[in-house]
Amino acid sequence: MSISIAEQKSYRRRHHHSIRRSLRLSEWKKMSAQVVKRMISTQEFISANTIHTYVSMEKNREVCTFNFINSCIEAGKEVIVPRMHPEGRLTHHKITSTESLSRNKWGVYEPPGDREVEISDDILVVVPMVAADYKCNRLGYGKGYYDRFLSTVKATKVGFCFTCNLSWDLLPVDTFDVKMDKIITNQFDL
Repeated sequence: MSISIAEQKSYRRRHHHSIRRSLRLSEWKKMSAQVVKRMISTQEFISANTIHTYVSMEKNREVCTFNFINSCIEAGKEVIVPRMHPEGRLTHHKITSTESLSRNKWGVYEPPGDREVEISDDILVVVPMVAADYKCNRLGYGKGYYDRFLSTVKATKVGFCFTCNLSWDLLPVDTFDVKMDKIITNQFDL
């Protein structure tokens, strides 16, 4: 009996979530800082004028993006972050400070509803993930927010992932899953 792709993804999500949630706060902060340091030295970052990034959730031990957002602002980059909508859609909003972010009903930090912008193809998009593989496939949270968004733009797509959540086996993928152009980890880039 074969296991469906959805079941494989669900298993892998649980597995990689448990690894990430086991990180001590000090480890998580250190590893996040390493990812950010690696990212801001890439040619993709240096040449980008506009950066779209997720706002991290500490409880899920995602790669922390607050210092990354501040680095973008300090470097003179235009910063865009998403707002989530129940129907699985993201809207995109310019921010000039992390101070303007507040938690939504799911506990995710979001920008105020004003300053919505259209997304062009010449931006850098930093994407959240639960895990990635060595072929730059991404395992997201299973709601499809980012796959729907990324399928509509030709932007450069970079995933932030801790090395402990990098799979050397190919992750299960569907036809609608959007592959990353690059993965930045706390130890190396793919």
